[in-house]
Formats: sequence, C-alpha cells, structure tokens
Amino acid sequence: MSKIFSLLLVVIFFSISSCVSFKKVAYFRNLPDSATVSRLAMPPFASPVIKSDDLLNINIQSLDPSISQLINSANVVMPALGASSAYVSNQTQLVSGYLVDKNGEIEIPFLGKIKLEGLTSIEAREYIKNGLSKYIKDPIVSVRFVNFKITVLGEVARPSTYLIPSEKISLLDAISLAGDLTIYGKRDNVMLVRAREGYNDVIRLNLNSKDILTSPYFYLQPNDLVYVEPNRAKIANSDGRQFRYLGIVTSILSIVLVFLIRVLK
Repeated sequence: MSKIFSLLLVVIFFSISSCVSFKKVAYFRNLPDSATVSRLAMPPFASPVIKSDDLLNINIQSLDPSISQLINSANVVMPALGASSAYVSNQTQLVSGYLVDKNGEIEIPFLGKIKLEGLTSIEAREYIKNGLSKYIKDPIVSVRFVNFKITVLGEVARPSTYLIPSEKISLLDAISLAGDLTIYGKRDNVMLVRAREGYNDVIRLNLNSKDILTSPYFYLQPNDLVYVEPNRAKIANSDGRQFRYLGIVTSILSIVLVFLIRVLK
C-alpha cells in the first residue's frame, strides 16, 4: 500500500504543479474580502499636452458657414496606420486633423503659424478662440487629439494599437479593450513603456495588488505601450513540456488504476 500512496503523491504533485495559482490570477487580491467599503484615494491624472507630430482635430463654428468650412477643411485626412478604434478592432481608421510640426506649430487660416506645443487641448482651444475673435464674431472652437493611441501587446485576447476617443483612459480600460489578460498572462508584473524626450520609462505594475488603483501610472498617456509577459505555464506549454507532463501523469494514473484493480480482486 505504501507504493500506492507514493504513486498517488507523485500524481498529486504533478497535478498541482500544472495548475495556475488562484492568487496569481485574481486582480486586487489584497482588498478585504468582506461587505465593508474600501475607500482608496483617486490616482493623479494629468491632461496630455500637445507635442510635435501630434494630430489635432480643430473644429470651428461661426455665424458665417463659409468661414467655418474654410478653417475646418484644412484638417488633413489620413489613415491611422496600425491603429484600431477603441470600439472596433482590426479595421484601418481614417482620421483628420492638423499635424503639429517639428517646431510644435500648426498653420491655421487667419492666424497663420501658431505654437501649440506644451499646451493641453483646453488651453489650445482658448488660445485659438482668442486669436480668431479678432476676425470672427463669437467663434466656437473645439480641439481634440486624433492620434491618442495606446498599444497593448503580449498575453491579452486582442493585442493591438487602439485609438482613444477621449483624453482619459486607465490601464484597466486599456486591458479591457484588449479583451483582458489570458490565463497565461503575468498579472503581477505588467510592463508599461512611456516615451519621454530622448528616452523611455519602463514601469512594472502589479495588477494583483490594490495599489494599482492609486498608482501615478494608473492613467495612460498617448503612445503608451502595455506589455503582458507570459507566465511559466505558457512557457512550459510553448516548449511542449506540459504535454510531456500530461503523458507522464496519464501513464502513472493508468498504472495506479490497473494495480488497484488487481489488488482489490
């Protein structure tokens, strides 16, 4: 009987080692498991600022439709290569806007070249509105980023580059757009790559911890890249070892079953 128990222990060992731990799968697992309310401070949010190579959709409305059409027609239409809508995946999107040049400027009718680099979309709207007020009575101006995109790669259901219709998206929103992490995704070591001037910041984030909800990196910035690494189970699966383990476990179970049948006869 001791041999049977030894074989069963081996089977249990392989079975346990092939399973993905619940603790590694659940998000925010250090939050209290009770009906009490856990109140966490909101993470900081900074509105994105305009940079060179940004594409801005600038829409002007005035009492004279011809003037509005003149200004709005200056938005250049181009395909957003490699990007998908936040709501529709895997389709090339057409976008239109004013391209911010290397000097941080755009050229707009009536105002000529104006520098918008370093301004938020709200600040740019007020700046353009004040300038146009000299030529147009009571202009209504809207400015928004057309190329606000984020990329999600790795162990997610739908890895892609996504165009964001608003200026505020969290890490969890981005993961949701990508169809959530697969069972093979490392939830405790998600990589965020954020481009700076001349270098990249690489940040490691733990989705298993509630601290992600208050992290200064909870909200994403334009052109952020989120990469979800594969866990050991995925690596084992890719190497074929998981199938070898399954064969070993099956063989052992078969031996145990035959042995038990003979002993119990």
